[in-house]
Amino acid sequence: MWIIAHGFGCLAAAHAAADHHDKVAGIMFVAPADPQRFGVSSMLPTGRLAFPSVVVASSNDPWMRLTQAGYWADLWGSRLINLGNAGHINVDSGFGPWQDGLDIFEQLRRTQCDLPLGSLDPDFRFSGPRKRAAPPVRLGENLVWPGPHISRGDPA
Repeated sequence: MWIIAHGFGCLAAAHAAADHHDKVAGIMFVAPADPQRFGVSSMLPTGRLAFPSVVVASSNDPWMRLTQAGYWADLWGSRLINLGNAGHINVDSGFGPWQDGLDIFEQLRRTQCDLPLGSLDPDFRFSGPRKRAAPPVRLGENLVWPGPHISRGDPA
């Protein structure tokens, strides 16, 4: 089976998968919670997982520091994907339907065909969270600025 887990569910999935590794094809851990905050570090695997995995984290997640996510990813032999300032990678952080997440998962699934297990496409690049874009601003006849703009009043 394939598992996609989020937050504290990552900790539960890692714990359960360690006992049933023969049934797990791979796990995508998204915005894992810090096991030290819940006193469950000793219940998690302390070595390389027996299946491919990826840890998707952010540099400003309130539930786990990026350095801690990197520690667990390294310990488990998981690929670490840092989304930058993406918060807890949920709706409150500005995420809606997450095509990039599905793309990451699809790459993880394809690792079952790779030798050795666990390699992912090194050229994959995350394109960022899908947030509502500001309307384009016309700067000239053929130049459009796609991002937010600041109105400073009428030019003098």
